[in-house]
Amino acid sequence: MGDAGEGGGDPPPRPEVTQALIDSAFFGPAKQYVRWDTGLHEVFVAAVEELGGAHAAKPAVIRERMGISLLTTAQVKSHLQKYRIRVVAEGKASDAATEAQARCGSPAGNPGTLRWMPLAHA
Repeated sequence: MGDAGEGGGDPPPRPEVTQALIDSAFFGPAKQYVRWDTGLHEVFVAAVEELGGAHAAKPAVIRERMGISLLTTAQVKSHLQKYRIRVVAEGKASDAATEAQARCGSPAGNPGTLRWMPLAHA
């Protein structure tokens, strides 16, 4: 059940891994720290989505798919854990908002139907 897009066409192109991207991401003694800037995170997300999503993808396979040899599996694993927490938190927030809208805007007795009510002008 992979999402290949609304129209069922080709998946979006993978972000390009450039030397500038790699140079901006790794710093510190022996380049042990990784700065997950937007470009590197986009490459990560593309790899995760290709592998079936945040809960199906495994760190070692993500690392291989990203094609950045300086990354360690431990660094990818740590980022994946943070990414999973964010994805779950966003999903819960979205579910809660949808539930609240359904409770507040639906007629009594039919909680699944949303309705629009114009404001009365004085």
